[in-house]
Amino acid sequence: MKVLLLLWCLYVVASATEQAPSYLITAPNIIHIGVEETVTIQLHDGNDNVHFQVYCWDIIRRKKCSETALFTLTSANNFQETKTIMVSPKKVKELSLWRRRRKYIYLAAESRELLQQRRMVPIKLSDKKGYIFIQTDQPVYTPGQTAMYRIFTLDHYMRPVNDKLRVSIYNSRNMQLMAANWMSEKMKLLRTKIPDIEEPGNWRIEAEFLDSPPSKVSAQFEVKKFVLPRFDVKIQADQMFYLVTKEEFQFKIVAMHTFGEAVEGKAYVRFGILHGRNKTYIGGLEQELTMVKGEVKSSLNTQSLLEKSNLLSIDELVGLHLYMAVTAVELVSGEMEEVELSSIKFVSSPYVIDLSKTRRFFSPKSFFTVIATITYPDGTPAVNVSVNIDGDQSTSTNEQGLAVFQKETPASASVLSIKVTAGDGKSGTESQEAMVTATVYQSPSKSFLHIEAPHKVQKAGQYMIIELTAITELGSRDIDYFYYTLLSKGRVIASDRIHKADPTKLRLQVVLDMVPTFRFLAYYYISTGGRKEIVANSVWIDVEDQCEGQIEITERDVPYGPGDSFDLQFSTNDAANVSFVAVDSSMYILNNKNKLTVRKAFEAMNAYDLGCFYGGGVNSVGVFRDAGLSFISDVQVASIRHEYSCGNEIRRMRRELNLQRQFAGKLNEYTDHRLRKCCTDGITQILMQLSCEKRAIRVKEADCQQAFMNCCIYGVELRKNQTLKANSIARSAVSLEEEFFDETSIYVRSVFPHSWLWQTVEVFNAGDHKLRNYIPDSITTWEIQAIGMFANKGFCIAEPKKMKVFKPFFISMKLPYSVKRNEQLDVRAVLYNYLPEELEVFVYMREAEGLCSPAVSRNNARKVLIKANSAASVHFAIAPLVVGNMPINVIAFSNTMMYEDAVLKYLKVVPEGVLVSEESSIPINPKVRSSYEILEAEPSNLVPDTDNYMYIRATGTIMGEAVENSLSAAGIDKLIKVPTGCAEQTAMHMAPTVFVVEYLDQSDQWLSLKAERKDEAIFHIETGYNRILGYKKDDGSYGAWKTHPSSTWLTAFVVKILSMARAQIVVNDKFIQESVAYLIHEQKISGAFEDPHPVITRDIQGGVSGTEKDVSLTAFVAIALHHSLAAFQQNNIGEISRVERSIESAVNFLHSKLPNITQPHTIAITAYALALVKTDADKVLEADRKLKAIAFYEG
Repeated sequence: MKVLLLLWCLYVVASATEQAPSYLITAPNIIHIGVEETVTIQLHDGNDNVHFQVYCWDIIRRKKCSETALFTLTSANNFQETKTIMVSPKKVKELSLWRRRRKYIYLAAESRELLQQRRMVPIKLSDKKGYIFIQTDQPVYTPGQTAMYRIFTLDHYMRPVNDKLRVSIYNSRNMQLMAANWMSEKMKLLRTKIPDIEEPGNWRIEAEFLDSPPSKVSAQFEVKKFVLPRFDVKIQADQMFYLVTKEEFQFKIVAMHTFGEAVEGKAYVRFGILHGRNKTYIGGLEQELTMVKGEVKSSLNTQSLLEKSNLLSIDELVGLHLYMAVTAVELVSGEMEEVELSSIKFVSSPYVIDLSKTRRFFSPKSFFTVIATITYPDGTPAVNVSVNIDGDQSTSTNEQGLAVFQKETPASASVLSIKVTAGDGKSGTESQEAMVTATVYQSPSKSFLHIEAPHKVQKAGQYMIIELTAITELGSRDIDYFYYTLLSKGRVIASDRIHKADPTKLRLQVVLDMVPTFRFLAYYYISTGGRKEIVANSVWIDVEDQCEGQIEITERDVPYGPGDSFDLQFSTNDAANVSFVAVDSSMYILNNKNKLTVRKAFEAMNAYDLGCFYGGGVNSVGVFRDAGLSFISDVQVASIRHEYSCGNEIRRMRRELNLQRQFAGKLNEYTDHRLRKCCTDGITQILMQLSCEKRAIRVKEADCQQAFMNCCIYGVELRKNQTLKANSIARSAVSLEEEFFDETSIYVRSVFPHSWLWQTVEVFNAGDHKLRNYIPDSITTWEIQAIGMFANKGFCIAEPKKMKVFKPFFISMKLPYSVKRNEQLDVRAVLYNYLPEELEVFVYMREAEGLCSPAVSRNNARKVLIKANSAASVHFAIAPLVVGNMPINVIAFSNTMMYEDAVLKYLKVVPEGVLVSEESSIPINPKVRSSYEILEAEPSNLVPDTDNYMYIRATGTIMGEAVENSLSAAGIDKLIKVPTGCAEQTAMHMAPTVFVVEYLDQSDQWLSLKAERKDEAIFHIETGYNRILGYKKDDGSYGAWKTHPSSTWLTAFVVKILSMARAQIVVNDKFIQESVAYLIHEQKISGAFEDPHPVITRDIQGGVSGTEKDVSLTAFVAIALHHSLAAFQQNNIGEISRVERSIESAVNFLHSKLPNITQPHTIAITAYALALVKTDADKVLEADRKLKAIAFYEG
């Protein structure tokens, strides 16, 4: 009877177990503080309603750190539900979660129907949240300008958010000029004034949410003295790479004015080889080309390149880069612009094969998809290129350069190695090969899931078909459902299940929430031999970038003139705040790196994708992990994510010179970079009236002085000829009585901003909108940018639109950034005539007070004949007599008054002499005084009629900035070195590394360095440890060499280093104990230590020398002995007591010497030693008072 009862009980239990539904609870494997994260529960084989309670739990303090999410799984929701859960920032602070070394919380789940006890999984915690974007009104500023910038703040779901923000500004010397906390107000508008004495360099704006340091972003802008370039120069080629099997490299030079017209002139081309950062010019390949209608074609012969570079074979260049420097000169103005190109790579094949989108794992008895992306070396897609795999399948690339293959996988395969070949091997299409290796998905039951999805970029609104195929062994239980989840930007977009069919096809609509990429993860349950298993797989799918809230600037084919009013037309698909800016396209010739673009916005969005790689995984646990998910299940156990990033995440020059055409030919005589600079300095005209001989005296090096002198004389002669030529163009001076006109009727162009339209407008509905404004006076092309902030649809950056401002006849006048008072300069006015007929005009410069020139008067107007679609230049020699902004006003008009133009610009005139900065420091102690008077005498050599300035900078502590710079991760990283040399040198190099590792561990700054840096540091410590032991003598002591007498100081130093290194590497305590024994043996009866054989390199001892060396040495050894205590086993009481008695004896000696020591280093190290060993409190205070008594301020 008892046997029957037992069997019945076992049957009941087995039946209950068999009938219990399986559950899977998924959540992101990184949870962000203060962000609503998605949690999904899916039930398999569910019949009755099931309830779950899910929350975040701190296992240390045993408290909840989130609200509880309640799930009810029923047949109505297919036994699956998704809800949000948020880790409370307040709870994180209360529980001190962020101060812990390992930052994890636990996702906890409870269910009275399914779980007998609470189930949990650890999840990594992150305080990164939201998005911050920074936009400046221009990429480059001159000293004295005001930089305006906007900061846009959005939450985790790309919705505008008003949050606490910290904003900092750093100058080019990395000095923090401003730091302030603000409420972001969704879009914060700020500005900063750049000092007019600021040095050139890159400034940086940093912004972060106040409670989220990882949210920090930065935007750079450049500060330098500049004048806007007249035109842009580009080097173009059909193939932006150099195929070494070709006879020549063909290229084209294009020079266009920013107002869209072609540049007529010359182009001078130089060539070189770039190997890493080393640039080698190749003489004999220079070219002088004539540009017609703004362009010219040319080529570089491969054989000539080989001969001039002295190479045996052209194959030696493969992997290097061709360097090209082009100097383009406009003939009429003499203006020169330069462009450099160093991205042309020498290659033996025109193709690059990228197989990163091919998954790393495969399913047997199915098809393995090989995705090859074929590009040219410059990154552009290689279209219609023949590609084959393993020589048995061929296809051609599509418009994106993709070639997709299906490779049948054998049932018994464990590894697949596939060779991909691009190109047919013929001349010009030389083949390239690459290999990809995949391993089999690991399943105990030999069950697999194959997912087939389209391999092209999807578009929101379209539908796509995903096909699911289960591959199982015979005898496996039937599969009812496939369960799937869609994830984008680290959160669940949708989850559901679908009945298994043959085949199982899922029609899926792509929605905006899936932009810019999403992951499709699917799985099924299978039972084999009474054991359940989850079989999973995933795919990564790219989606075309598209904003939810849309904004578009309407492009209008309407001619605009300077000063015109215009209606900026734009459209939105909802109510929004729209921020505009218009930037002169010339600014992007100077610097095009710091523009906020739509691409940067989508890259930031994709940074929240927690997944790794392009789908799949080594097993079901790996599939979930690599998709960015952690889970709780009754079937399998999730792995812990240890890092925030994965191994391979998936994330989607010029110089303006004012020289003439012939100058470029002279410069090309010098191929050496240094001598070319010397020639440039000589050929450049300065405003001081000094002869070439006097200028050359200042050049020290003989070869540089010769180049300087040669080019200077050449430049003087050219300028003489140019003046004669200019006088012949302006054929005669015409009095205003003969050519009378009313100059007040001519519109004077005087507004030439680098950017404008810096305003934000609010629109209250979807549709078309207008913004009326007036166009500045520049003849150029403006780039209009717009950013929309939508309350319900997020953030979007519109594609910028161009607006050309032009008139058929106009004056172009380029002034230098600044000149000095009383110095002569030549102002050139270029008259452009884009009319179909020639034009006769009169041109003159208006008089101005403080401006001296014989050419400045109405009576000196010049008559100039300008051919159709051409230009001419007129020169005015002037000398400003006063400091300030001098108005330079040039007026030109035709004899019929049908065409005229007037330009007013301001020339910055600075005083003679040079700016000299003097600095002094004043110690401030509020306890002594509350106010300080600063009296500075006026310098005796101050230039008359000039201003002087005083700037005050306050630092919290006298050592604050030095400590901040030296103890930053970047600064302290330099201290990590490889220990080498004798024992002294090894200890010298090892010690900083030990201290650095300890400091970076305690300050948690390793993230600021490269990921492998700590491993490198530990390796260096281990290297030093092994090396220093090589110098240890049998008695435990150390000398510079084993044959050199032992040094007490060096032995103590090694004891201290090794004692501290115990926390970082494995150290044999025996070696420390032996050295300690030696030191104790050398201690005098008085407690003092002496060093009869000091170290060779005395500098490493600091202040352990001089008349008080016995005191400082004793303090130093006491410190080392104190550190060594940890190396003695606690059960070895006798040895520990011996060391403590030695320390006590040394301390007593220090007590006796304390009243009489006077040297700062001796007092400091004594005070430190007494405080460290926790000796007599009165003596510690006495040492502290003595140290403070000798402190003083300098400055």
